[in-house]
Amino acid sequence: HVGGCYKLKPLTHHNSKILFYGRIFSSQSDCPKQLTDVSKNLLKKCGGVPLAILTTSSLLANKSRNVNEWNDVCDSIGSGLGNNPRLDNMRKILLLSYYDLTPQLKTSLLYLSIFPEDYEIDKHRLIGRWIAEGFVQQGDGRQSLFQIGQSYFNELVNRS
Repeated sequence: HVGGCYKLKPLTHHNSKILFYGRIFSSQSDCPKQLTDVSKNLLKKCGGVPLAILTTSSLLANKSRNVNEWNDVCDSIGSGLGNNPRLDNMRKILLLSYYDLTPQLKTSLLYLSIFPEDYEIDKHRLIGRWIAEGFVQQGDGRQSLFQIGQSYFNELVNRS
């Protein structure tokens, strides 16, 4: 029917695990034992929402395998006791992922808001714009500004 709304159901626990562990370790069997409990807690907080699982796992894929660091991420997400716990958890997960970015990556990510939704963005042109705006900072001189811009782009893609 025109104007109808299809309500997506959350992923099953099994599919949530495949998505979560696959993004970080390639499979659940590759997960270090010390991260098993915190991984279960993180999956529970994501509530089967694919965007929450991908955002959380992308954030953790860039972190060390330190259980304390993972617990900090888990604690930062909270328990989502608002009117809609799934939406509240999602907001916390996305904010945590954003706040974990470096200042240069935050600026580069926010720059994308100038483009309309579903607009096809040319990678090389985007990086050129970041450079022209002064968002890409020269490092130790071993890489060109364009190479540094590419690393910003790749980091944002890896973090979904």
